[in-house]
Amino acid sequence: FQSIGQRRDVVVINAQMLVLDWYVKNINKKHPEVVDLELINIHEADMSMTRDRRILSLINKSLTNRDIYLAAYFGKDILQSKEIDLFPMGIVFQVFPKGHLNAKQALEKSGEHWNNYIMREVKQSENYGFQVGLIVKYYAVMLSNLGTFNFINNQPQEALKYFKKAVEIDSSDVLINN
Repeated sequence: FQSIGQRRDVVVINAQMLVLDWYVKNINKKHPEVVDLELINIHEADMSMTRDRRILSLINKSLTNRDIYLAAYFGKDILQSKEIDLFPMGIVFQVFPKGHLNAKQALEKSGEHWNNYIMREVKQSENYGFQVGLIVKYYAVMLSNLGTFNFINNQPQEALKYFKKAVEIDSSDVLINN
């Protein structure tokens, strides 16, 4: 929706491209309030570390005045950050300042959403086309992420429910990738 002008309040940034200085400069031209040119001064020997440090810098700059979501796959530096908490919201994670996430309230709200999902009996199948197969895969990953979050927050019975659903949908992919 951002590309057709319907959601001017949403800024989509490709995290993989953040390692490219020209990409940072172009995003800065469109959204200087979000992307600071100081990002191009962040360089590490490993490209993924550069990406993660630049993402954390973006988060630190914008978290107090806008909602931030990260795609499901990111580096351990972000996952282990002492500055933020991550909450699974579908195939993305909502970012909160450390200590501001009310885990119990977020889990209740998330549980309500999951109970209303229509993809209840879906399973991975070789009969699906590529895109439908990816949707099913990400659905299983979402459930697994929510199970992990429940487990970390001392909700083992809830975690087990989400893990079981994820394995029923796509056992090989969930077990291999999580």
